[in-house]
Amino acid sequence: MTTTRIALIGAMPQEIEAYKKLANNNIYVGLVGISKPIAALNTTKIILDSNPDFLIFTGVAGAISEEYKLGDLVIGSYAIDADLDVTVWKESPQAPKYKRGEQPFTRQRVYTSDQRLVNLVLDYNKNIKQAFVATGSAFLDQKKKTEFLEKINPQLSETLEGKLKTPDVYDMETSAVLQVANHFNKPAIVIRAISDTLEGNAPEDFNKFINNSVEQYVGLVKYLLRQL
Repeated sequence: MTTTRIALIGAMPQEIEAYKKLANNNIYVGLVGISKPIAALNTTKIILDSNPDFLIFTGVAGAISEEYKLGDLVIGSYAIDADLDVTVWKESPQAPKYKRGEQPFTRQRVYTSDQRLVNLVLDYNKNIKQAFVATGSAFLDQKKKTEFLEKINPQLSETLEGKLKTPDVYDMETSAVLQVANHFNKPAIVIRAISDTLEGNAPEDFNKFINNSVEQYVGLVKYLLRQL
């Protein structure tokens, strides 16, 4: 199918089981896990172990915009660490004030999916939207989403594609995975299925939802493998 070395990675075991059927000498399958620390650790290990040319990371995320409905697939084109906050610290009298999500010293703030991979996904389905993902360490129910949108999201605004934007999707791994991939100069793409809407609506049978989402991922992933 491909001579390019690709790492297929997911946050949940159901994804990994589906991807194992695609594995061969050039396609490495790895479980990233849930939460920023474990996702960063496992992504680093996967890159060091398999030295992939590309990484494809799938999973689920919650909407913090009314734009998305349950089950929608989105591209995590941009991601920011919503928890990182050193805004009260001044690096030096001459240095500009840090923004929320901005990494000390490097001043990196937004991590990105690879544009070539993004374009390939859009070629597959032009209706898949590009999302700005806020990554945090808590599951947001409707009440917590409201608090997040009122207190945190405005602090995460960033000029993207020439427009000032705030995150519209929230999850617990994307910024960590993209930060590691960007650090190693490994082209990566993040694909998420919306698991709960802005109003807090979530699937009654989450396992069934994951399995249905994986079926969507697999079709898209197979297409990407054919193109790379």
